[in-house]
Amino acid sequence: MKKIYLLGGEGILKRDSEEINKKALKDAGESPIVLVFPWVEKLEKKSPYRESLKEYLIYLGAKEVIFSELEDSLESIKIKIKNSNLIYLPGGDQKILGKNLEKIKELLKNFKGVIIGNSAGALVLGQKFIYYPNYDLNKEEIISGLGLLDFSLIVHYKSKVPKFSWRTEEFIRELSIRINSRIYAIPEKSALIYSDRNIKKVGKVECFFNGKKFRSNLFD
Repeated sequence: MKKIYLLGGEGILKRDSEEINKKALKDAGESPIVLVFPWVEKLEKKSPYRESLKEYLIYLGAKEVIFSELEDSLESIKIKIKNSNLIYLPGGDQKILGKNLEKIKELLKNFKGVIIGNSAGALVLGQKFIYYPNYDLNKEEIISGLGLLDFSLIVHYKSKVPKFSWRTEEFIRELSIRINSRIYAIPEKSALIYSDRNIKKVGKVECFFNGKKFRSNLFD
């Protein structure tokens, strides 16, 4: 049974969601093989960040960490997925990541192992997500996600970083009306664990729908 870990934002170098990730890797089996889709700008080949992510996943318990490149053939990607126990979707530009992952949407839906989505990697798995090019609040886009979840997400919830200033309770209440979707707002260092339509929260995750805020377990 597939299990999806949705992280609200983790600094890989700080390793500030270590326990959540350890649980995910444990759920994937003993010494799992991890497949990373580094299909965002900061994880290009020979990137120091890519090497740091690999070291982190090995530290967490992965037997092996492999990467799927954008130029891989669909057949090659299918083989890598078949041979993996856990898929890791990183943070970065959610529009770029979502667009790149669209071609393997069905493969992700049919994957039976564990998926970790960190920040943008979590956002793109939902029904819809909000996007501001270069954090310009005058250029809002509502983009359809990959649909592995029956709800939408906000990550970095209540972050004090100025560029994330729209991720407030008031804004999300209004957004839940506009997109007509449940929205789970996940702070950094927190997560949702989603499996077979069951939801478990880790940290202070909140749920919004139709302009109202609910305790997230109302929707479990």
